[in-house]
Amino acid sequence: MSEELKKTIISWVKEVLSDQGFTEIQVDFPEYDPSGGYGSEMVMVNVTGERNKSKEVLSLIVKRSIDDILDTNSLNFRVFYDNETNFYSKIVPYLRQFAMDKGSKPFDSIPYCYGTIQRENRHVIVMENLKKKGYKVHEIENPQDLHHTKLILKAYGEWHALCFALRDQQPKKFEEFSNTNSSEKVLEAKGFSYMITTIEKELQFLMDIYKTRGITLVADKLELLKNNFGTMIHDFMLGKNESYLVIRHGDCWNNNYLFHYDDDTSHPDKVAIIDWQVACVAPAMLDIVHFLYYCCSRNELDNLDELLHFYHDCLSEKLKELGSDPEKCFPRDICLSNFKKYAPFGIAGLPMVGKIRSKLEIAEAYNIANVERDKSFNSIFDGKLKDPEEYFKNINDVLEFSIDRKFI
Repeated sequence: MSEELKKTIISWVKEVLSDQGFTEIQVDFPEYDPSGGYGSEMVMVNVTGERNKSKEVLSLIVKRSIDDILDTNSLNFRVFYDNETNFYSKIVPYLRQFAMDKGSKPFDSIPYCYGTIQRENRHVIVMENLKKKGYKVHEIENPQDLHHTKLILKAYGEWHALCFALRDQQPKKFEEFSNTNSSEKVLEAKGFSYMITTIEKELQFLMDIYKTRGITLVADKLELLKNNFGTMIHDFMLGKNESYLVIRHGDCWNNNYLFHYDDDTSHPDKVAIIDWQVACVAPAMLDIVHFLYYCCSRNELDNLDELLHFYHDCLSEKLKELGSDPEKCFPRDICLSNFKKYAPFGIAGLPMVGKIRSKLEIAEAYNIANVERDKSFNSIFDGKLKDPEEYFKNINDVLEFSIDRKFI
């Protein structure tokens, strides 16, 4: 890391922590790990400072926008940076106070954010480093088991409940957040349209496999899904003919969940949901469909009815704590029927997720700023599959389940 970048990061950390009442701030760089996905960079720092006459030691992550993306702005990535800074600086603090005013525990399944910086071509989020607290990502090659799945569903249920309660009790405030984090802005970003193209191309890849194997029934259903996907996702995201809207996470795949494990290393006791760049107002069930299809296997989906009731139970309990009626905010029968309505969205992502789990290596050096050349992100998924038969079997099992349930 250059000395110039270090000085800049130190200035950001001091600016944010000074607003939190810290003085005598010292910043150290224990390691340089420019990770954070294809659209941002995260730098880990250790900080010492004084607050209320006490010394504090913090392990933080400074998440910053990547310069060349905003310089070119070809993908309208500013929308995603704006979304996440708005989320941490406005939405989360307001909903935290909203819950506390109701005597309910604030939502804590996200990293604590110390502050954000948003000016011109710069978006910065300073948050706690959960990896230093023992949190880690689930192995990407393996689907989430029922224990992991329920922990995530509980977190989504509680988050969605906060959104529903706010919409119920303070509709003007919810509308304000709907304007700052609107699905229209997300849909207008080229980066999102290129993701739609990516999913369509991966559907074609899978469809060709089914055609080669002579399984025309599934191939025909995939072709119909591919042809309708662009229109479908726009209608879904905009909440067309939908009354049950929340500020959804919107990026519900394996690497956006961090788990903390108890003494039994196979069972997590906490989960943190990260990367809220696509957070926008949309139907609640999109998060659930997205998560279950992107992160689970046929084994977990065979328990779908139980899982949906579990999610709604968690949501209902939180809504009651917050003083709202679950059957008014998100009736159970609507919750259950909405899964079928939005299932095609999750199903469409199966070929892409299958490649992530099965290919030899994701292109770590892939530069998202060059995606304009391809009009898609498919280059990320180029490469030889570890086991083509396993890729096909895992997806086919889920597709058979979905066809049996008449989801497609």
